[in-house]
Amino acid sequence: MVAAIPTYASYLGLILVGLIMLQGVTDIKWENADWLIPAGLTIVIMPLTASIANGIAAGIISYPIVKVARGDSQSVHIAQWILAASFVLYFYVTAGGVMG
Repeated sequence: MVAAIPTYASYLGLILVGLIMLQGVTDIKWENADWLIPAGLTIVIMPLTASIANGIAAGIISYPIVKVARGDSQSVHIAQWILAASFVLYFYVTAGGVMG
């Protein structure tokens, strides 16, 4: 039954989901670089890689780096570093660094 639905019929659903996701953009503190850079990377990386997961990973990786670069390293929780390092390791392994 699913195979009977043409591929282009799902495009409208994807557009609606994208619009719903964009509603959160208004909540971003655009004047604060601590939020601007990770949020901007997340928004830009998603369509460039066609992957929501890659966009979210870019934001998670960049957030602690930006905080440290701005001299606010004490506000970065160890769990944020672990999560960012996990994503970096994941991309390294999947890009052929270890397994290739």
